[in-house]
Amino acid sequence: MSNLSPTQHQLFNAVQKHDHSTVSRILNDNPSLNINCIDTSGWTPWMYATKNGDHHTLQAFFDHRLCASDLNSFKTMINTQHGQGLTPLMIAVSSGKEEAVLLLLKNGADINATTPRCETALMFAAQKSLPNIVKALLKAGASPSILDTAGKSIFDYAVINHDARCLAEILNEVADPGVLPDVVATQDLKFIRLVLNAKIDFSKVSPAGRSLSQVIDQKKLGVYGGHHFLLHTSMASILMCLYS
Repeated sequence: MSNLSPTQHQLFNAVQKHDHSTVSRILNDNPSLNINCIDTSGWTPWMYATKNGDHHTLQAFFDHRLCASDLNSFKTMINTQHGQGLTPLMIAVSSGKEEAVLLLLKNGADINATTPRCETALMFAAQKSLPNIVKALLKAGASPSILDTAGKSIFDYAVINHDARCLAEILNEVADPGVLPDVVATQDLKFIRLVLNAKIDFSKVSPAGRSLSQVIDQKKLGVYGGHHFLLHTSMASILMCLYS
């Protein structure tokens, strides 16, 4: 931390030790202190606080934002990315710190920011099998249509993790229930098993006139409309159905 001032050095130490009283004292005594300083690991005090789920320190930082010169500078602070491209929101999500996630969202964190590999906070929530955070991000406006550089979506991660709870949140939040039967009709039995374990409304009828239960019954037989199905796992087809 050689490039940090003694006060910034003290701030880093206090944040890492969860020393809320010292954090508050430093911020109160130094209203113009740059709290977006970076240590030798490429991390800011914001990042350590979010990783630890320390909402008390985060709230102190948000209160300190009133000293920022303007709103744009504050948005830069809250969305600073470290060397691997992670924002404080991504770090909070990856650490499973739901309260910190909600606090960051409330204060304007960029919900659809991406890493160099085009990963989003929503993808990290799906990767970590965190259905409550997946739901919170989707309700706050996270985009489910972004693909990472490997071509994977949040649907892929839910299926890879065999996570019916995350899949249920994804489908319930972003899919028109009437479209779901047509989505399931394009998928393999692995996907269908997840749908069966998820809390999905099976009674809705698609524009093509088929219900989810009918599609699943027919898929179990391996036929649909008198034709044999070639089962596949392309999650891109789900996105096409949901957003076309």
